[in-house]
Amino acid sequence: MTLNEVSAAALAHALPWLMPPQGVIHIGIGAGTGPMQLWRHADVKKALLLDANLQQLQSITAKLQNYPEWQTYHVVLASEDGESLFHIANNTQESGLCAPVLFNNFWPNLVATDVQTLQTRSLDSFLQETDALARAYDWLCVDCLPALEILKGSQKLLDTINVIWVRAILQPDTALAEYGVEPLEDYLTKKGFKRILSVEENHPAFASVLFLRDWPAKLDDLNKICSSLITERVATIRLVEYREAQNEQLAEELSFQANIATERQQQIEQLAQDRDAKNKLAEERQAYINQLTGERDNQIQLAAERQQQIEQLAQDRDAKNKLVEERQAHINQLTGERDNQAQLASECQAQINQLSGERDQQAQLASERQQQLEQVAQDRDAKNKLAEERQAHINQLTGERDNQTQLASERQAQINQLSGERDQQAQLASERQQQIEQLAQDRDAKNKLAEERQAYINQLTGERDNQAQLASERQQQIQQLAQDRDVKAKLAEERQAHINQLTGERDNQTQLASERQAQINQLSGERDNQAQLASERQQQLEQLAQDRDAKNKLAEERQAHINQLTGERDNQTQLASERQQQIEQISHEHIQTLQQLEEKQQHLYRLEEENTSSHTRHEFLQEELLRAEAQIDLIKDLLLRDPAL
Repeated sequence: MTLNEVSAAALAHALPWLMPPQGVIHIGIGAGTGPMQLWRHADVKKALLLDANLQQLQSITAKLQNYPEWQTYHVVLASEDGESLFHIANNTQESGLCAPVLFNNFWPNLVATDVQTLQTRSLDSFLQETDALARAYDWLCVDCLPALEILKGSQKLLDTINVIWVRAILQPDTALAEYGVEPLEDYLTKKGFKRILSVEENHPAFASVLFLRDWPAKLDDLNKICSSLITERVATIRLVEYREAQNEQLAEELSFQANIATERQQQIEQLAQDRDAKNKLAEERQAYINQLTGERDNQIQLAAERQQQIEQLAQDRDAKNKLVEERQAHINQLTGERDNQAQLASECQAQINQLSGERDQQAQLASERQQQLEQVAQDRDAKNKLAEERQAHINQLTGERDNQTQLASERQAQINQLSGERDQQAQLASERQQQIEQLAQDRDAKNKLAEERQAYINQLTGERDNQAQLASERQQQIQQLAQDRDVKAKLAEERQAHINQLTGERDNQTQLASERQAQINQLSGERDNQAQLASERQQQLEQLAQDRDAKNKLAEERQAHINQLTGERDNQTQLASERQQQIEQISHEHIQTLQQLEEKQQHLYRLEEENTSSHTRHEFLQEELLRAEAQIDLIKDLLLRDPAL
């Protein structure tokens, strides 16, 4: 036995004390002999003993009565679950998935006594099925061939294993290359293990190879991961601080925008109150206009009634005149002077008839214009009713627009709470400023309309006063005509009395001619008054036509305003829908970001714990290696001092 072989055997014996196993999984426990069985002399709490030979497993189970936490299982392990041929050799220690004929170069007498098709399992699936706690095991011993196939089926388990013993062929030929040390070393190096030593078995071609977790490389990897995580954590902290600063800034901007929105909302409410007051004043003035219009109509009706009285008096006067003419004809038969007076009276009567015809024409013209006034008044009332209906529609749309604006403002506040859409809040402030300007324009229009209606009220008041004055004048004319009628009746009686007195008729005829001349003058004055009244009513027609045009223009403007408010309501509805979608999207992104941050934080804590544990294990392994080196040096000194050696 060489010095290296002595050192390897000594280290193999010392390893269970240098690195005490917490739990051991031993595959191919066999008869319980060999360097891989040295762990059984240590204080091992948990052990999982697996073997494909049921007889050997039963014999070893009988020896484990003092170890209640050591469990035995009969199972055939491979790289994956399936079926495979199990070769039973005349040397039961060499039974397995490898055909015995492959090892005839080492044992010429080794042959297979039986071949069975058995169910194979991977070690990971077997542990999962038996509910074994894989983290409770840190040693793995594979005391059978092919070891590499079993290790390939132990991907999950290798993450928790620190010590691996495997059986391998030291210098295999080409047919047995996959059972050699090099494939095992290549595979386990990639898994983070390092080959430490090899202990030869009874046959020098076979050995138990020890692999330990390469803690320095693992520590370097962990340090790199920790550095990367620390960098990510610092970046995350900075990002969080930046986001918090942004949130504070956005909160300040949101508060400022909310104050501006509150102020402008107050301005809108104030303007709305002013508008309502103006509307109320306009309605009151409109009611006053309607009252004055009714009074004017009453005055016109009264004037028409008095005009009829005047015509009735004129007819009575004409009847009296006819009676006078008949009596005048009788007088003409009695005297020749009466003929001259009659001719003069006939000429005066012709003038009276002419003036009466003109008066009738003026009355007819006044009646036609009165009808035109009534038609225009009806048109005006219809326009007023249409304007009121459209005003009601405008008020309704304005209410809807206010509701839509309020909804957009609430959703805008949610958007500003979740994200930094400061520009949209400024846009909302601009829209409210436009609303303020629009309401101010409405208020100015209402003021202008109120002023126009006040002027119209003043005009109607003047017309009412004129009508009252005209009615007063016509009342005076009626009284005058009544007096004239009485005078005519008295004159007729006097003329009847003077028929017998022919001598005094000339003086009476002269007086009658003078009175008829006065009537002619009076009728001429009435004709002038009728002409003036027709002119005034023509002006009223023109004024009403202008009012009608103004109402039409106002109705068109209100219709345009209704269309504008309808478009704004649709825009507000669309904007509210888009902002609701933005709110949902930002909320989803925010939740995902928080989940990612929480996952990274948990991963960082877990890596820090693993790093601390790995560092502790590394320090402990370094101490144990130093102790092993000291023991090896001590063994060397003892061997060198022994004279027999």
